[in-house]
Amino acid sequence: MPTPHLNSCLTSRAASCLPSKAAVIGQVKHSIQLAIPRKQASLKLHRRQRSPQGEAPRGVLAFLWGARDSAAGILNRPAGSQLEAGAELGLISAAANAATLLGFEDTLAARGAFLLRTSVMFTPILAAVAGRQTPRAVWLGAGTAFVGGLLIAGDDLSSQGQHSSSLLSLSGGDAMLIIAALLWALQIVRQGRLAPQYPPIALAANQLGFMALGLGLWLALTAAGDVWNGQSWTAVWPGASNPTAWLIALWPAIFPWGLGGVLQLRAQTMVSPSLTNIVLATDPLWATLFSALLGTGEQRLGFQGWLGGAAIVLACITASQGESSPAEQKPGNV
Repeated sequence: MPTPHLNSCLTSRAASCLPSKAAVIGQVKHSIQLAIPRKQASLKLHRRQRSPQGEAPRGVLAFLWGARDSAAGILNRPAGSQLEAGAELGLISAAANAATLLGFEDTLAARGAFLLRTSVMFTPILAAVAGRQTPRAVWLGAGTAFVGGLLIAGDDLSSQGQHSSSLLSLSGGDAMLIIAALLWALQIVRQGRLAPQYPPIALAANQLGFMALGLGLWLALTAAGDVWNGQSWTAVWPGASNPTAWLIALWPAIFPWGLGGVLQLRAQTMVSPSLTNIVLATDPLWATLFSALLGTGEQRLGFQGWLGGAAIVLACITASQGESSPAEQKPGNV
């Protein structure tokens, strides 16, 4: 059995062979420092390995968000001058009119009227993309007006011997009318941005001038193509020598587009684009009223049509309850 002296010697000898406490701590720290970079490299490799699946959705979201910002910049862009504002609004109107006319060549009138009324839903969507505040009541009013337009279109189709389910099938003309509805919504949203900057009469005059220029160019190219194909100039428009035909052509230019355009630009300095389009959706009711007053009987609504008309009137009332001034709807106040 070892003696105490021997034990102390052995203990002293063993202690001298072992590393000191400071050396042990240093070795532990060194091991940790070596392990951390390897762990980080492993994590980076793991991220690179899973990036094709994980980064793809993020890339799509980033692209969509960037596209939304670009669209908002376009929708909120101020015009450099009154002439530029009129040119923009006039050319958009010309394109919308052209798309409308091309669309009606290949679809029923009632069906086309319904498709054009989809602009009542496009307008608040574009306003939201622009970053403008759209109250819940306005969204509700837009949806109600859309349903009202569907009911009126279904009533018109029934009166023509068509089934309402035919609204679900789309043709080339239908697609053109949907494009037209989007263009009309774009025009109303841009008018809401530009109307407060310029006098309504001057802006409307510039708008009508550029719209006439765009449509006149389209008419000239179409007529030239017909003449090139062997038709005579008089065959392009048989009523060119008839004064009544000119009065019919000038009527919408002077009243709906001239006077109506000035009133709409003035109104859009006080109400939002979304409410503007909801109010404009009441046009079937006015057509029915004037038809009854003039005794033509061309516009008649059945029960379903009047129900749709009531829905549009309700939509106007609903949307007006949530309406705020245009200053409160600017992108900075969202």
